[in-house]
Amino acid sequence: MLTYILLVIIILFLLKIIVSAKKEPELLLLIPFIIATNFFGFLPYSFFSTEGVVQQDDIVLIITFLLFLYFYFNYKPISYENKFIKSYKRIITVFILLIIFNLAFSILLYGNFISSFKVFRIFFRYASIPMFLYIFLITDKNRIKNLIKYIDIITVILAILYVLNYGFGITIFAVRSYQEDVFYGTLIYRNFYAFPIFLFFVLARMLLSEKLNFYRLIIIAILLANVLLVYTRTLLIVALIIVIASFLIRIFLFRVRFKLPKVAFGFAVLIFAAFLLSNVIFPEQYDYFESRINEVAAVGSIYEINNFELRMNIISSRVEKTLNVNPITGLGFIREDVSSKYYPDLFIRRGDKTGTILVGDQSWGGFIASLGFGGAFLFLLLFFYPILYLYKSKLYKKLDNTFWAVALTLFCEIFIIGFISTNLIDEIFKLSFYFVIMVYYISIPIKII
Repeated sequence: MLTYILLVIIILFLLKIIVSAKKEPELLLLIPFIIATNFFGFLPYSFFSTEGVVQQDDIVLIITFLLFLYFYFNYKPISYENKFIKSYKRIITVFILLIIFNLAFSILLYGNFISSFKVFRIFFRYASIPMFLYIFLITDKNRIKNLIKYIDIITVILAILYVLNYGFGITIFAVRSYQEDVFYGTLIYRNFYAFPIFLFFVLARMLLSEKLNFYRLIIIAILLANVLLVYTRTLLIVALIIVIASFLIRIFLFRVRFKLPKVAFGFAVLIFAAFLLSNVIFPEQYDYFESRINEVAAVGSIYEINNFELRMNIISSRVEKTLNVNPITGLGFIREDVSSKYYPDLFIRRGDKTGTILVGDQSWGGFIASLGFGGAFLFLLLFFYPILYLYKSKLYKKLDNTFWAVALTLFCEIFIIGFISTNLIDEIFKLSFYFVIMVYYISIPIKII
């Protein structure tokens, strides 16, 4: 019953966004993520089709395009240009053109339009980057701040609900769990699909806030509790990196001088919260997570060694094949029904069909194989060009916590989470959104200059 009540609230919120589009047009940008997450997990995972002609992410891309048209025809065009924005647009353009070229290349090479197009439409979702960028660049700074504030609020609410559902066993989310285990009589749910989509971004923003007051520390503890309850070692590492990096950014970039009593109080709150979470509130869940971590540390843990080797074999097999076939544009876009004839020796996981290029558990192998080193280089340039520009222009001293939060989150998404999941292929809209937030916040001090 609670699930349906919350679903109705989300639907009403969606209607509110649409009705108040004239007053708060920036909130329209939340719609693609409401749809992409099945209304934040309050609809079953199978509600939208994952097979067939039109899939869920296709719907999200269409919605993003409609939003782009809405802003294009209802608001003033971009009123300024600068070297940074122009250069970044060129990189995006070349990247999208390479994706389109790879479709034509794949059709000519393999002679199967349908098979190539099905993979092409996955990567073409990166076309959401220029759409999001246009919308951001014509939107007032205060409206973008309002959008970020809504993302904070929604994420914190979802994080609290996640704790209630998967920590206390109160059924809230309808989206199916990835895995269920019984650990010493306690039912353990591992649910990635209900995990708040912007959690790490909001965690970084909270940690980098100007004032780390008691309430923000409580929010940080709740967000970290979500990481505990998803029982994934890599996400724990990401959380720790964000915590440590945020602390260093506050010291060396923000020049924050910590007063010992406040630092001691902050650490005391977090340590007390960690104690409560691990020993009082969620002792069984913590023991389960600890048992998973101990599997890695255990001498001779063959399963975990194979987990790492599995991902390395996925990457190395596809890198080697890409070097042999076409280093620039890769193997192109093709599904296993055709690729099995051409690449039967590709390394695959147990249960995958022979010749499968895009396999689970890892992003970079399939990404390089599909777009080549040319595509991988352009993708990395989308992240590193803004960083290099900041270094040369010395503008990094003028950027606020939102930029550093999204840059830190994006780094973890690309280089850490991308190694153990298919996020570079399955979470394209979130990554595109992060790219654009990063670029937008660099453009603010440029406009002032």
